[in-house]
Amino acid sequence: MHGRQADDPLQGWRVVAGAALHPISLQSDDGKHLAGVMEVWDRREIDPSFLLPLKAVGHFRTYSLRRDLPAEWFETPFYQRHYGFCGIYDVVLVGFPLNEDCESHIGFYMREPISDEMIAVISYALRGIKWFHRHLMLGHGLLLAKTPLTPTEHKVMQLLLTGAPEKVIACQMGLATSTTHHHVVAIYRKFGVRSRAALVSLWVNGQKYK
Repeated sequence: MHGRQADDPLQGWRVVAGAALHPISLQSDDGKHLAGVMEVWDRREIDPSFLLPLKAVGHFRTYSLRRDLPAEWFETPFYQRHYGFCGIYDVVLVGFPLNEDCESHIGFYMREPISDEMIAVISYALRGIKWFHRHLMLGHGLLLAKTPLTPTEHKVMQLLLTGAPEKVIACQMGLATSTTHHHVVAIYRKFGVRSRAALVSLWVNGQKYK
């Protein structure tokens, strides 16, 4: 989410949710990669790589560390700490606007150079799947929820959408039934609905259940 701020080089943008498909290959020396980068972002310690996603905000786009940053950046402590130490040579990301306040960015972390031809293939493959980006954001309680879901609420919601009863969800997650119900109620409240059917309708149609 963002709010335009004249004195903020990042224009108010915040990383609200992030996840790695293969987190082990992305972990840094302190045990965190994505989290570590986001912590620096949230502290507003501006690294040149943070400015890349702000170019052409609101438009579908690709950006690459090797293609779009100067060669000397790859000698900086920031690169070595978050990428170089584990052999990440290049990263290409695809930015996908979902509305004026929310975007989804998918990154591909590589231990070898990423050619312009490969970037073009990635861009072509991802351009037409807005539904995936939308569902990815919905899964974290973004776009429609009043506030982002907690990690536990996110897991509960995924099981809710499968049709599993609350008792089954509680069993699968190792939670008390009362605790699970509390999470379910919190999810409904955040999405502004009162039932599972209403939640499913939001997920499928992206609008209030009637």
